[in-house]
Amino acid sequence: MGLSNHKKLIIVNALTSTARDGLNPLVSIYLLIAHNWAESEIGTVMFACLIASMVFQTFAGDVIDKTEKKRAWLCMGSLLVGVMSIMVVVSADFMLILVTKVVQGVASSIVPPAIAGITLGVMGQAGFEKQIAANEIGNSLGYAISAGIAGLFSYFVDDGAAFFLVFVIAVISIPFIFSIPSHMIDDHVARGLEKGNIVPDEPEENSTTVGEDSKESKVADYSSLLHNKQMALFAACIFFFHTANAAMLPLLGQILSIGGEGKHAIPLTVGAILIARFLVAVGSFWFKKNVSKYPRKPLLLVGLIAIPVRGFIISLLRGHTVLLISTQLLDGLGIASYRVMHQVITQDITKGSGRFNVALGLITTCDMAGSALSNLLGEFLAGSAGYERAFVALALIGIIPVIIVAYFMDETAPSTEERSQLRATVPSSSSYNTATLI
Repeated sequence: MGLSNHKKLIIVNALTSTARDGLNPLVSIYLLIAHNWAESEIGTVMFACLIASMVFQTFAGDVIDKTEKKRAWLCMGSLLVGVMSIMVVVSADFMLILVTKVVQGVASSIVPPAIAGITLGVMGQAGFEKQIAANEIGNSLGYAISAGIAGLFSYFVDDGAAFFLVFVIAVISIPFIFSIPSHMIDDHVARGLEKGNIVPDEPEENSTTVGEDSKESKVADYSSLLHNKQMALFAACIFFFHTANAAMLPLLGQILSIGGEGKHAIPLTVGAILIARFLVAVGSFWFKKNVSKYPRKPLLLVGLIAIPVRGFIISLLRGHTVLLISTQLLDGLGIASYRVMHQVITQDITKGSGRFNVALGLITTCDMAGSALSNLLGEFLAGSAGYERAFVALALIGIIPVIIVAYFMDETAPSTEERSQLRATVPSSSSYNTATLI
C-alpha cells in the first residue's frame, strides 16, 4: 500500500481499536435504556465478558509468542468481536447476550498480544517504546472516531446501529493487517529474544530467567514469570488500577441516563469517550517524543494519580452534566500513561526471556480481572448505596496502585549503555532511523 511499517501499524491500531472492547461502555447504556435491564443484570453480563477475556488472556499471549501467523490471529479476533457485538441488538434475552459476551471476551483477548507481538517483531526492542506510543495515538483516534460515528448513528438512526459499526470496521481492517508482510515480522524478536535467534519452545535446563541476558537467548521457563518480584508488583498495580477505573465511565453514563438526559444518554457518553480518547492521543504523542528521556515510574505515577482524583470529583458533581463529562480529561490522562507504560515496562522486565507476550498476557489478565471486579462492584454499590458512594469507594481503591509504584517497585528503564546496545537490535524491516529511536 505504499506506506511504511510504522504508519501501517498506526492504521492497524486505529482500525482494531473497537475490537478490544466492542464499544462496551455503550453496551451498558444500551441494555439499560433499550432493554430495561437492572444494574445487577448489566454488571453480571459485563463481568462475564471480562472474566472470559481474563481467563484466555495469558493463553492468547502464549499462542502469539509461538505462532508465525500473528496477522491471521489478529483478523480472527477482530472479526469475532464484531459479530458478537451485533447480538446485543438482535436479542434482549439475558442468557443469549451472556453467552455472546463470553465469546466476545475470548476473542478480544487475542487482539492486544497480537498487536504488541507484531509491533515488537517489526520494530525491534529499540523501536518498541516510540512505536507503542505511536500505536496508542492511532488506537485512541480510531476509537474516538468510531465512537463519534456510533454516537451519530445512535442519535439520528437508532441506538443499536452503533454496534453494527464494530463489525464493519473489523472487515475494513483485514487488508491493512495483511499489508504488513509476514517476512518483516521477526518472530523471535516478537517474543522478546535477540534478533534472529532460533530457540526451542520448551526451555532447556539452564535456560535464562526473566530479565537476565544470555548469549544463546533461550526461552525462559514459565515459572520465572511467577517468581519475578517486579512482575508481581506490577501485576498488582495494574489490577487495582483497573478495579478503580473500569466502572467509572459506565457508571457516569448511567448517571446521565437517569438524570433527565433520556435519549441523549448514549450521545453524551460518546462525548465523554471522545474527550478522554483525544486526550489519550495527545498524551501518547507526548510519550512518543519523551518516553526514552525520563524514568518509567514518574510517567506511570502521573496516570495512576489521575484516577482517584477523578473518582472523588465525580462523587461531588451529580446533576452538573458538563462538569461530569469534563472529568474525562483525567481519565484520558490516566489511560494515556497506562496504555504506553504497561507495555514498555513489561518489555523492560521480560527482556531476553522470550516470554514477552505471555507476560503481557499475565498483565492484561490482571487488567481484565480488575475491570471485571470493578464493573461488578461498581454496579452493586450504585444499586445498593448510591452512585456517589460507589465513586468514593472506587477512588479509594485507586490510591493502592499509587502506593505500590511509589514505594515498592524498582525503576525499569534501561541505562544509557543498554540503550546504546539496543540500537543494534532494530530489525532490517523497521522503517525508523536508529538514530532517532533512543
